[in-house]
Amino acid sequence: MTAPALRRDLRAAVDELAPMIEGDRRAADARGALCGEVIARADQLGLFTTRVPTALGGRDISLVEQFELSEALSYLDGSVGWTLSFMALSGGLVGGHVSDEGVREICERSEGRWPRFTGTFPTTGVATRVDGGWSVRGRWGFASGIDHAQWLAVGTRLAGAAPDDRTAVLWVALPVDDAQVVAGTWDVDGLRATGSRTFTLDEVFVPEARAFLVTEAHGRGGLVHRLPTLVFISPEHAGVALGLARRALDEVIALANGKARMGGRAPLHARGAFLRDIGRADTRLRAARALIVDRLGAGDAAQSPMPPDYVTDVRAAAAYVADVAVDVATLAYRFAGGSAIARDHALHRAWRDAVTATQHVHTNDENYETWGEAIAGFASNG
Repeated sequence: MTAPALRRDLRAAVDELAPMIEGDRRAADARGALCGEVIARADQLGLFTTRVPTALGGRDISLVEQFELSEALSYLDGSVGWTLSFMALSGGLVGGHVSDEGVREICERSEGRWPRFTGTFPTTGVATRVDGGWSVRGRWGFASGIDHAQWLAVGTRLAGAAPDDRTAVLWVALPVDDAQVVAGTWDVDGLRATGSRTFTLDEVFVPEARAFLVTEAHGRGGLVHRLPTLVFISPEHAGVALGLARRALDEVIALANGKARMGGRAPLHARGAFLRDIGRADTRLRAARALIVDRLGAGDAAQSPMPPDYVTDVRAAAAYVADVAVDVATLAYRFAGGSAIARDHALHRAWRDAVTATQHVHTNDENYETWGEAIAGFASNG
């Protein structure tokens, strides 16, 4: 099995976490959250601040580097890859956009350092203007890693705004203690240990300094913080999906040597159909990876505003990655037969995590429709 490429310092961090992740995997699935020891060591290794500007103590790595990190972590374990990636993303989103005064307050309330964030990107809350800031209420789902987060990044809509007004969006940063986590809201098969629970806010006051727009990046961050948000969040989705698919394929190849299914005519490794399909699967994975790396690399190299269709292009590439990942993981699972049906089998985990991860709205197949409109020159209906 070949580990995904990754720069040296990040590879060392992933390798150090690997035995801790393996040792806690079953317990993490049972509790529906990663263990505190994995979180603490990941924090010490700087894996929650990879997207945070260097001025705030983060690494502020490129889109391609974050993709590679998410891929490598997810190859080890989908829940770890997803949780660490999206917590880092949330912290980076705030760090790249919140005001200097907001930064000072956040750090002062977090022992002088940038804290662990999580967030959820649907803007399902409401922000109402009050003296000195905003009153925020609402309910948000899918807050991955909220059990281990110290602060939240929350998207809201402005009170009284028209439903179709896409400009009436405000983001806020607030301590996780201001939220109420709703019990029993993460009972799933895939990505179980992400603990992506629902939380609510009930008219919580947020000072103006901790409110921000994701369309207005602060100068402290690198160029990636000036890219559209839908591009900024793409490395994690693609990395998780491809890491899981590659793990599934590697597992079935390792399993195939000498394996013969009951009633089968030949061992799996000797079947032409198996060899053809894994060859095709590997080629599709490498093609999907090359596509998303190319599109993310264009964002990393951007020195001026990107072409109008760049966001659509990246999202179509992310949708393609998701489709290929599910196809490959499912192919591997089917060829493995009964050997892979146990819940704690590595192939079973990779398959169910891949299927779950790619259900995210960011990678749905409507992205192909909007890209089709772009390349055909048709006007969008919405």
